[in-house]
Amino acid sequence: MTKQSNSNVLKDHAETIFRAGLARVNSRLLLDQVLSLNGDILTIKTEADELSINLTHFRKIKLIGFGKAAAQMASGLCAILDSKIVEGVIVVKDPTEVKLPKSVEVIVGSHPIPNEQSEYAGKKLLEFCNSCGPNELVLGVISGGASALVELPAEGLTLDDVRKTTQVLMASGVAIQEMNCIRKHISQIKGGRLAREIFPAASVNFILSDVMGDDLAVIGSGPTVADKTTFADALKIIEKYKLSSKLPASVIAHIKEAKDETPKVGDFNLSGTRNILVGTNRQALAAARKKAQELGYETLILSHEIQGEASMVAHKFYNFSKELEKNPKMKKPACILAGGETTVTLQGTGKGGRNQEMALAYVCCLMDQPDHSLNQIFLSASTDGSDGPTDATGAFASMDILKSAQKLSLDPEAFLDNNDSYHFFEKTGGHLKTGPTETNVCDLQVLLIGGE
Repeated sequence: MTKQSNSNVLKDHAETIFRAGLARVNSRLLLDQVLSLNGDILTIKTEADELSINLTHFRKIKLIGFGKAAAQMASGLCAILDSKIVEGVIVVKDPTEVKLPKSVEVIVGSHPIPNEQSEYAGKKLLEFCNSCGPNELVLGVISGGASALVELPAEGLTLDDVRKTTQVLMASGVAIQEMNCIRKHISQIKGGRLAREIFPAASVNFILSDVMGDDLAVIGSGPTVADKTTFADALKIIEKYKLSSKLPASVIAHIKEAKDETPKVGDFNLSGTRNILVGTNRQALAAARKKAQELGYETLILSHEIQGEASMVAHKFYNFSKELEKNPKMKKPACILAGGETTVTLQGTGKGGRNQEMALAYVCCLMDQPDHSLNQIFLSASTDGSDGPTDATGAFASMDILKSAQKLSLDPEAFLDNNDSYHFFEKTGGHLKTGPTETNVCDLQVLLIGGE
């Protein structure tokens, strides 16, 4: 490969590598890869599961779906099963042009904070599942984002209670596993409760993972999965982050009361439910690595479980990049890949998301290079196309971005302190914007170090 001295080339390559990872987890194609229909026999085959279903054993086949990838996944399922699906309800984040049978109702919910449409979707979905009977098969497509898109507060709680709880949890740096533990215990939908409503119908759910470790009980707050967590666990998390005074009193009282625990492993009402993992961050990283190697980069995957405060993770990436720059054993150009989901503890009043925050923190690290000599670029971006409550997918960090900020007399550290990464990159031209991707397998980070 020719010498990588042109920062524009590095930027183009970083985006190309990210998009290769994105293409691998195209939500519709994922179902094409694991499902096949031969007559009335539906075969499901993944790395972990193999299952054949004789569809003639069911008098009706129905469809449910919710999450950022729900429309594309539902479309893929309907294309395979053709007219066998008689009715359904799916809940999506954005209006979609994906073609689905007229018998499938499409509802647009709200993300990342649930709203009245999310509550309406929860009521419709619960009613639909409750109407399912014996000798019926419910096929589900579930992806990240479902926790906010579909909501029905537990008895005695209001939508405002849930909204306030979600806002507090998101601003407090709470890990997604902990956040969803609390969400499960203030909802009529989450933590296996929806599967309980589907019974006695059988159900098979195809799940796209947006959580580290691919724990099915955490994805979308596990509406069809037996829950290992308890009200007591939820209370411990509240105490751990000192949230008692920040959360609604009604929520604290509900959790302490601990009525109607989520269904656990062995619950008879979940006996007819099967949950199958069809897409992961690992798959996206493997495809990104392949593309990087094709472009001539010596490539290393650090981890698919990157977590922690976004700004601190950026520092770790930066320190690692400096070590690689000096390491003669690491061939250049080099590509370092990672995936996962970080958190941001809000201190300021700005606008942004965890990926933009990480990229901005990386820019701040670059300020330590007085000669501006580093030949590298860093990209952090979300696979769902939306980083936080913004229209950005993520952002690039490079010496060029830092120089742009300096020309505009912008202080990166001041923007970081105010959690205002969006406006920093809006001014410096560092955003990556893909639009909605209708998939969701956490985030990807791409660090490219050019050749000499």
